[in-house]
Amino acid sequence: MMNVRGGYHQPSQNRLNEIHEYHNQRGTTETLEKYHIKETTLKRYLAELRIDIKPRQAKILLLDIETFPLKCYSWGIWKQNIAPVQIIQDRALISWSAKWLFSYEMLSDCVTPDEALKRDDKRICESIWKLMEQADVVIGHNGQAFDTKTLNTRFLINGFPPPAPYQIIDTLLQARSQFNFTSNKLDFIGRILVKRNKIDTDFKLWIRCDNGEQKALDFMVKYNRYDVTLLENAYLYLRPWMRSHPNMALLLEATEMICPTCGSSNIEEIDNSTYNTLVGSYVAYRCNCCGAIPHGRKNQVSKERRNVLLTNSGR
Repeated sequence: MMNVRGGYHQPSQNRLNEIHEYHNQRGTTETLEKYHIKETTLKRYLAELRIDIKPRQAKILLLDIETFPLKCYSWGIWKQNIAPVQIIQDRALISWSAKWLFSYEMLSDCVTPDEALKRDDKRICESIWKLMEQADVVIGHNGQAFDTKTLNTRFLINGFPPPAPYQIIDTLLQARSQFNFTSNKLDFIGRILVKRNKIDTDFKLWIRCDNGEQKALDFMVKYNRYDVTLLENAYLYLRPWMRSHPNMALLLEATEMICPTCGSSNIEEIDNSTYNTLVGSYVAYRCNCCGAIPHGRKNQVSKERRNVLLTNSGR
């Protein structure tokens, strides 16, 4: 039932709650598509519930970078062993894109044509360094092995100290550890889960960027930004399955029982279900917001039973 208020149709309370829950689980992009509404309408609906669309949990930054390839001398194109002396130009950042989880604002920076020709990425290193300095958690696809290590290298080379401590969520590692996708590339996972692919491009784009072409640099930013949108959606699908997700209750210094995965207080005990470990049994809960299954700390094994439990020594 839709009410008319102030010249527009107002959804019922149940409908508002449904939209809010879907937004928490799937993010802004999918919510707009599912309910066929505009961003301004979604903001108004959430305002009706007095909900801040910015994440109330820890500051979670979704991040993706693009880099120049190495330039080097070589005598062949197959199974070459490139020595450091053969390197003409080392890799550097072309661009970065990032957004805070659930935020509407996409942030990015890119080298200028002159900076591209010189492979001077100090300016854009500074802008992403300042952003990472604010983050509690950084999310990337292959972020642990590539993005954050590459950024650390460029920070060091350009004279920046380490950013403030943050935790890393690598969606590539999570996909590998919990699932058996045919491919763990973001493009494939996006196509399977979100029904979207990365923007189609080829190596010529990187060559054009290396030559300082402004149109190519502009397109690289577009490509980079779209990857972050795809990353956010993929993360939200994978999130409830993550066993090593940073504990939001610790980051928030929560004083009430909340989901350790998303920070929601909308959790309930699963009937007749326990989480068993080698030495104890704990109450199992389900988060009605993100779908994760946390477990309580209260040991459900009686003192008499604990006295007769033995554990494997590991030998």
